[in-house]
Amino acid sequence: MPLSKSVVRSLHDTRDKLLVNFDPTAYFLRDLKCAFPVTFKLWHDSIGGDAIGLTWESSKKRGRDEDDEAMLDPTSILKEVGDVGKGLVRSVHLLKAPKLE
Repeated sequence: MPLSKSVVRSLHDTRDKLLVNFDPTAYFLRDLKCAFPVTFKLWHDSIGGDAIGLTWESSKKRGRDEDDEAMLDPTSILKEVGDVGKGLVRSVHLLKAPKLE
């Protein structure tokens, strides 16, 4: 659904103005928490860092009642994270945790 001309005009007008109490990272994190409530934990620098970390929840903690979200491939989930943050997310990387001996 295309935006109306008045909405587009107001978006262009506000682009150059200072927006008080507008934190796009906080909104992005909220959207991720709503979209993936049991898939991973979110980590970020609340003081203004430019990275967000995601730690996968262990399937052992969820037990036998896993929903469809838990069955998705990690690559497809990370692709969805990039889609949710389109315009805000620069890149997405999948890092494996080192094995502790």
